[in-house]
Amino acid sequence: RVVHVDIDPAEIGKNVQTSVPVVGDAAEVLKLLIPEVEERRYDDWMAWIDSRRDRAMSEALEDRPEWPEPYTIIKAIAKATNGDAIVTTDVGQHQMWAAQHFGFKHPDRWITSGGLGTMGFGLPSAIGAKIGRPDLEVWTIIGDGGFQMSSNELATAVQENLDINICIINNGYLGMVRQWQDLFHAKNYSEVRISAPNFEKL
Repeated sequence: RVVHVDIDPAEIGKNVQTSVPVVGDAAEVLKLLIPEVEERRYDDWMAWIDSRRDRAMSEALEDRPEWPEPYTIIKAIAKATNGDAIVTTDVGQHQMWAAQHFGFKHPDRWITSGGLGTMGFGLPSAIGAKIGRPDLEVWTIIGDGGFQMSSNELATAVQENLDINICIINNGYLGMVRQWQDLFHAKNYSEVRISAPNFEKL
């Protein structure tokens, strides 16, 4: 059954056939619904997912020997922050690796541009996260391509005196685009090799 909650009655059932239409402010409707929901535990299911994920990651690393270095870096950041940092990412391979390997321990610590896939998102979102939660450590894990799309925002971080940690996964390519060209376009590479400034000096 599909329960569709929207404050605008014109949106109800517009894109998906709705079983239970509810016109109202989602925040207010949820306050009424949550007490009616019976709490369930999914420990066995989550353990099964963890085991499958770990196995899949091991197999993926065997197939792609160039991956362990980013994987190791992301694991090291997670360990150094005890999994408690806010992590933002740009869009690309590093985004997938961070999602798979960081090991978040708390909600509201992961900020990424999943649906829109917007390159250049990582650094500005880290700035926003630090302004919103100055009490938490903030990291952006970002590719060399995405970083160059919004690196001018370093000036904003300096101007606002923000302590943000930046991890650039620099492979000299638009990595995910290149990976798709590897997998689906017979390695016919187009516009994926990129040069970069000295990131350490920046």
